[in-house]
Amino acid sequence: MAKDSEDAVMPGDKRKDLRTYLLILRVNGERDNIFFGYARNLSRSGMFISSVNPRQRGEEFEVSFKLPDDGTLVRCRCRVAWKREYDSKTKLEPGMGLEFIGLDPGIMERIDEWVRRK
Repeated sequence: MAKDSEDAVMPGDKRKDLRTYLLILRVNGERDNIFFGYARNLSRSGMFISSVNPRQRGEEFEVSFKLPDDGTLVRCRCRVAWKREYDSKTKLEPGMGLEFIGLDPGIMERIDEWVRRK
């Protein structure tokens, strides 16, 4: 798999938060106007976005999405913690792991509640 040594896949045993799927989200960035993608994992600390063109590790941008059950709008800055490039030799999806920056604790709790219901 072609990637920087810093951009390794995050091992599952390091995950501390609940995970579930979120179908679509909106990313507002400085270099792009709007990007729609699929979040494959979501927790109070971040998410994985499936993308054939993941952004660079360390890049920051704003992300916003709504929790499907109650319509809670989640909006905050995030940082690319790791990325995985497309590789035809593996079944692993390309994409990037995002870390939320300064997410309101109340929104963290709403995310936890939504994840528990899934």
